Parts: sequence; C-alpha cells; structure tokens
Amino acid sequence: MVLSPGLGEVLPALLASAATDVPGRCTLAGLTAREHDVLRLVAHGYDNRRIAGELTLSDKPVRNHVSAVLSRLGAGSRGEAIVVARRAGLGGDTRREKPVRPVSR
Repeated sequence: MVLSPGLGEVLPALLASAATDVPGRCTLAGLTAREHDVLRLVAHGYDNRRIAGELTLSDKPVRNHVSAVLSRLGAGSRGEAIVVARRAGLGGDTRREKPVRPVSR
C-alpha cells in the first residue's frame, strides 16, 4: 500500500484511537454473530431457556455460547458480561437494536 507522507504519519494514531473511542467495540469485536446475539439477550436478563426459545436452539448450545461469551469477554459471571454488554449499547432500548433472526440449519 502506498500512502502519502502526511497520511502515513497520522494513520497509526487514527487507528489506535478508533479502537478506544467507541466503548465496548474492541471487547465485542471478537464475538461471533451468534455469540453477539446471545450476549444481547443475556443483557436483557433472559435465562438460557428463554434465549434458546428466542434463537430456536436447544439448551445445550445456549450454555456453550454463554460460556464462550464469558470466556471471550474475560467475565467471571453473567453479571460482568451484562455490564460489558450495556457499556457497548446492548440490552437497553429494544427498539434501537437489530432483531434476532433464527439461523436456519
């Protein structure tokens, strides 16, 4: 990639600030789409059974997804994951969030 000298000097700082300017963006970036959906529903206070119903999954995959989310976020509990999710804008006003669409198998 060829960059102008001016952009080459500014670009590293822009990229570094972009990662920290949006709360929760970096933290949630490593989640899969399904894990993001699960975290959003956890942030709404749903238990595993209700999440399974919303996503048309059985309980076991939901447990696995919740465990993966906690691990990826470095959260020790659902409560900690909820805090991270809320800071990222999940679990608040449901009118502003994208609806969850079940994945066909």
